[in-house]
Amino acid sequence: MAGFGEYLRQAREEKGFTLKDAQRVTKIRCRHLEALENEDLDAKLGTVYYRGFLRAYARFLDLDPEPLMEELEGMQPGRSATKEGESSPSVDKPTRPIRPRPSRSRPRRRPLQSGPSPFLTFVVLLLLLTAVYFLVIRPGDANEDIALPTPTGNDVGEVTPPPLTPDPTPPQEPQPLEAVRDDVSATRTNFYLAVDELELVLTVEPGDGNECWVRVVVDGNREFEGTLQPGSERSFSASQEIMMRVGKPWVLDMVLNEVQLGKAGVPGPAKNIYLWVGEPEE
Repeated sequence: MAGFGEYLRQAREEKGFTLKDAQRVTKIRCRHLEALENEDLDAKLGTVYYRGFLRAYARFLDLDPEPLMEELEGMQPGRSATKEGESSPSVDKPTRPIRPRPSRSRPRRRPLQSGPSPFLTFVVLLLLLTAVYFLVIRPGDANEDIALPTPTGNDVGEVTPPPLTPDPTPPQEPQPLEAVRDDVSATRTNFYLAVDELELVLTVEPGDGNECWVRVVVDGNREFEGTLQPGSERSFSASQEIMMRVGKPWVLDMVLNEVQLGKAGVPGPAKNIYLWVGEPEE
């Protein structure tokens, strides 16, 4: 019986997703997703993190996470417990030999010295130097000549004209948005747009027999799945990505943030459309 790792891998491959696609949506690194599929969990990271990884990965693949979580719980490594009744062997502390305490003779007290203390002498000397500075040396600074500034023409009454203000730079027109298209295969196309969030408008071409089945997943959550009638319009907003599967891509027009993307595809099989925020990875 296949484990939960093989079950995750089969579900991902059936939906046509790669590990990088799953990393974009779940924000989980590829090496952790691969560890879940191989059931080779890193003991340093701990199973607490893998519980959250497994739950998010299962929801991304439209799987029920509870049975998978039960299998993950069974893989938790056992913890070694201390046996009751065991005690650490006691170690006798070595006794130190008692040494005789040497006799100490009481030091003789020195007689008090008469006269002023050194600190008091220092304070008196500092006060005398300060008085000499302010009474003898400092008044001589008042006899020095003070250089006065020479009056200029502006001081006499001339009016200085105000500085010329340069003409304000005309505002630059914003550059039009341009979506980057990447045709991965005949059944998959990626679009990248450097914006903060995505605004997608889908319009079905009018005409008999132009009913179009569409499934839309917004930021990892299934937003819509059903058949759009000819001439109908539907809008979706996302902060990171929008993933679509279109039954008749040749009858579905796409507008992303007011950028015309054209038809979702040409007549043929169903197609997967991925729309991402940002630039494509190198």
